[in-house]
Amino acid sequence: MNHAFSHGFLRALDRTRVLLNDFGKTFQPVSMATSAQTAAFLQTLVGTLGEHRIIETGCGFSSAVLPGATHVENNPDYELRVRSWLARIGVPEGSFSGYAAFHDSNVDGAFLLFLDGDLALRGHTQAWLQEKLDRAVVLIDDAQAGTFFQVQAVLDALMADPRGRLIDCAEWTRDEYGRSASLWIGDASGVPREVIEEIVAGPPAITPPLGANLLLCVNDTPENGRWECTVRALTSIGITVDLQQHPLWIIDNGSTCPNTARFLDVWCRDQLSQNARLRVFRLPQNLYATYAFNRLLAMTPPGDYVIRMENDIEFHSLDWPTTLVRFLALSGFGLVSTKPLDLTSKALGIPAVDVCGTRVQVVDEVPGYCTAIGPSLRLELGSLFSVGQYIEDVLTSKRAMSLGYRAAYIDSSEVRCFHVDRVASDSYLSWKVQAVAAEKQAMHDALAEWAGGGRSPYIPFQIRDDDGFHELRF
Repeated sequence: MNHAFSHGFLRALDRTRVLLNDFGKTFQPVSMATSAQTAAFLQTLVGTLGEHRIIETGCGFSSAVLPGATHVENNPDYELRVRSWLARIGVPEGSFSGYAAFHDSNVDGAFLLFLDGDLALRGHTQAWLQEKLDRAVVLIDDAQAGTFFQVQAVLDALMADPRGRLIDCAEWTRDEYGRSASLWIGDASGVPREVIEEIVAGPPAITPPLGANLLLCVNDTPENGRWECTVRALTSIGITVDLQQHPLWIIDNGSTCPNTARFLDVWCRDQLSQNARLRVFRLPQNLYATYAFNRLLAMTPPGDYVIRMENDIEFHSLDWPTTLVRFLALSGFGLVSTKPLDLTSKALGIPAVDVCGTRVQVVDEVPGYCTAIGPSLRLELGSLFSVGQYIEDVLTSKRAMSLGYRAAYIDSSEVRCFHVDRVASDSYLSWKVQAVAAEKQAMHDALAEWAGGGRSPYIPFQIRDDDGFHELRF
């Protein structure tokens, strides 16, 4: 099964749905690209058929997300729009052909053909396909507006053809336009019998979308100059994340910046008016990020995924939490972090590889500015830990490694984000450098103990009763 294709296909569909209105209502996708369930059997088909054998007559969205597809269309304007769209969603455009050249061509071996339903109007295409039906796999859009009877005639002919099998997939491919799909599988196409039986049975019940608890720590003061970071981070989260699927908990860790207080009030009220699952907590004094995050982690249900976030990352990819959580769920990794495009030194020289359909760089440690943690690792780690005020993320990575978990960066082709830290005052920078230097030796001592098995990776939560922690109401 081609997991890389399946993942890329679903992501391209998501981008297509979001951007469709902007592209134009006249360029509507066929049902192959609007029914998410259809990807369940497409991934098995593409695992059997080579990418160079994917053909579409009509240049629609059905094969637009398949790299290397051959698009057949006589209308130059339509072709131009397809090329523009493929470039916009970042999919290799493959090749384009007019019908005359297509009818003169031949295809060796099995092939996958997307058909938008008007074969009865294309006599040459019908003749071309009839010769090759025994080795063809054809995805047919059953109910294009105004062409139903033409399509039905095609389906009736295929149903009676002894060179393969026609499968009606209408029950589970129905899309929001009222269209559905049928699938023709030729006897010589090479599709395994078990795959055909799986398609006939339909996909398994769709599981609810994976959600993650987003935990964001804010500590803004006039000296550290980070209030603009908070504005950019939360603004991007509001745009790119479904906060009903992925609840957001913010902890204000002793901020004293009036700009931050005003922005949090306005932004949170706006999100709550849109039914976001949002909670805001406050610690009156800065007890440092590790303690603040532990305050939230101790309240988070143990079986949930969490994403630990700092307030200096701006996100440019839609639904990025789902990408992180899906990777952890499929791969068994314990930690995965985003990688800002402007932090080029991170994982320098480590090649990106495909792991369970996601491009990642497998590393020994990940930073804490946006890192997803799997539920099983959470249970084995207990609380986050630092030997001073910083470097908790390095210790979390090493504790996870000592337990046998792996860590990775999500490639920027999967999730785009930027580090937007502001230039702080000289006194604040000097203090931070000294604080980090003071705890480095203690950190190395702790790492040596974990590496040698002399220290348990599990650390219980230690929550103070007098920390003034409370929830803000809006």
